[in-house]
Amino acid sequence: MMIPTSLGIKAMGFYGLCWFAYTATPYTNLFFFLILFQSLLLLLGLLLPWRFLAGVEVRFPSEVWGFAGEPLRLDLQWKASNKARAIDLWGLDIPGTPRGKKRLASLGRGGESLARSHASLPAQARGVLAMSRFRLRTSYPLGLFRAHKTFVQELSLWILPKPLPHEHRTKPRDSRQAGENEKESLLSPQGEEMAGVREFRPGDDPTRVYWKKSAQRGVLVLREELEPPLQKEEMFVLDENQQGEAFERQLEALAFLGQKQRRAGGELTLLCQDGEIRFGKQAKSWKDLDSFLVHAKPLGGSHGE
Repeated sequence: MMIPTSLGIKAMGFYGLCWFAYTATPYTNLFFFLILFQSLLLLLGLLLPWRFLAGVEVRFPSEVWGFAGEPLRLDLQWKASNKARAIDLWGLDIPGTPRGKKRLASLGRGGESLARSHASLPAQARGVLAMSRFRLRTSYPLGLFRAHKTFVQELSLWILPKPLPHEHRTKPRDSRQAGENEKESLLSPQGEEMAGVREFRPGDDPTRVYWKKSAQRGVLVLREELEPPLQKEEMFVLDENQQGEAFERQLEALAFLGQKQRRAGGELTLLCQDGEIRFGKQAKSWKDLDSFLVHAKPLGGSHGE
């Protein structure tokens, strides 16, 4: 891997100074071993990956959620050795602001979190996350001078649904912690997961994820029942006075409702010019509904007009 230009300039200056000292002073052995040591370090920098030398690990994404009109949360978890000097997040293509690099946060040594960086975003950035780029600048010693390397990497971020509504949350274990200090959780007071909620597993659909952060831990969870339970009986009114595409749209809606009730084991009541027709287990079969959809036509016209 190529050494950065700044590192090469420093190396040339260092070797020039050492060669002058080697030829002009009696301490030849000292400068010979110094040059040899520095050469080994530069060779190490050529052979080993820069990320390994920097000692920096960054994981994306951690937690990102947002809908239009709601604040985005960008929580980045990272680990850095004492050799890492700065981690910069360059970021969002925000509507109403110039495209390109927009600095969101810069961290030095110490392991601070970027979780609060979302609070500093301008108002027009909240609810919109179009694209994000990550810039990592590391600084680490190679002998007597420090080397710098910058990585630019595209991020793959999830836009997840909003958190569970209030009725799906539980109150803290200590009921005395009411009022402003109350913290809601998706876990029961015994620390068990609530019915209908389970943790996100690899392979699950990300669009079904609900974000949760409790006092015990913060994980991504899935609601196993996203849709309300289907009604056992549904009613559909077919207006046969409509013509053309309007009538076709009615038939499409009727076919969709029939398929849903068929899978759920329910019944469907159709109101039309022929009166009330019931489909289901205790009435006509669903094949009769298919036949009705094929032969249905508006009043005063033919099917498909």
